Amino acid sequence: MKIVKIWKRRMAMILMFLCLFLMAGLTVSAAGSRVLWMRNGRTYRADLDGNGKKERIRLQYYTVGENCFRMRIYINDRLKLNTLVRDSLDCIWEVKACLLDYNRRDRYKEIYFENNAMSGSLSIHMYRYIGGRLKRVAYAAEMHPAGGDYGSLKSVQPGNGTLTFIGSLYGYAPAEVMGEYSAVIRGGRLRQKSYTCTAYQQQRYRLSVNKRATRSLNGGGAFTVRAWQRFQVQKVYRTSRQCKLYIRLSNGRKGWIQMANWENTLQAA
Repeated sequence: MKIVKIWKRRMAMILMFLCLFLMAGLTVSAAGSRVLWMRNGRTYRADLDGNGKKERIRLQYYTVGENCFRMRIYINDRLKLNTLVRDSLDCIWEVKACLLDYNRRDRYKEIYFENNAMSGSLSIHMYRYIGGRLKRVAYAAEMHPAGGDYGSLKSVQPGNGTLTFIGSLYGYAPAEVMGEYSAVIRGGRLRQKSYTCTAYQQQRYRLSVNKRATRSLNGGGAFTVRAWQRFQVQKVYRTSRQCKLYIRLSNGRKGWIQMANWENTLQAA
């Protein structure tokens, strides 16, 4: 049963990433910059250190066993990084890499790696080319995005010193809540910027039981959401201690409902 749920989540994520990739190919946000997803073994050109000259960049990465992968970075045909990465005790599902601009106010472009494990955790490594050397500026191992599973870097980034991810925020397919969340670099580590995440609102849900809702996150203005009522999830608030969904009912009423971690009362409508 657990394997079936994992495969359902994986297929949902693949379909969502495909849709977002196609959308990103048609539109460009004026407030953001597109990342360049880099193919394994292919050479790219970009000014990594802001000196006005473009470097030749080639990446090689491949899995070693079940839970490790080899990462090599060549700059101007010279090997600058060769390391064996083991971020998780679980099997690695996918490794991806891209070139991005984390902060448009500085002169650097960053090389970014991510890998997803079968457990649903996300691990990332981000490097800058400084003084002819690669320096790792951000790292996160076995990060469960927003308390959920299977995150990935969004194809358009704000470029304002934050990274935006997309992933599963709550629940199981077909009643899974997908959305996005932001993270910042603090002390070389990637930290989630806020406990409140934005949910994509294409899907409608209902509850299998009645639940109490409040107009504010901390309570107040309580009303009851009936099991038969349909709603959209607009936000997800999640900490290690609690999870709340901010919903909009079909009649326009909005409020927060308390949910236990991965309970099965959320259903697709």
